[in-house]
Amino acid sequence: MPRKIVKKILPIWFEKVASGEKQVEVRLADFDISEGDFLILREWDPVEQKFTGRELVKKVKRVHRVPIAEYYDVEKIKKYGIYLIEFT
Repeated sequence: MPRKIVKKILPIWFEKVASGEKQVEVRLADFDISEGDFLILREWDPVEQKFTGRELVKKVKRVHRVPIAEYYDVEKIKKYGIYLIEFT
């Protein structure tokens, strides 16, 4: 059964996903997610430190675990790995 996974997303990336320009999400692999799940991206305003009320729901097409130390704390990467999440 597909799950719903909720994650924050900054406004610049929210707009790119909403427009279709961005169809892949890279995240720290510290949560479970699989093909067929639904990724709910809630826009987060970093200045106001609150959600804007806008959200996108994307069905997960594929999930790839990728070790990519340049983007995250090395210790967390060692523990969790990285996800590359494609949307449909």
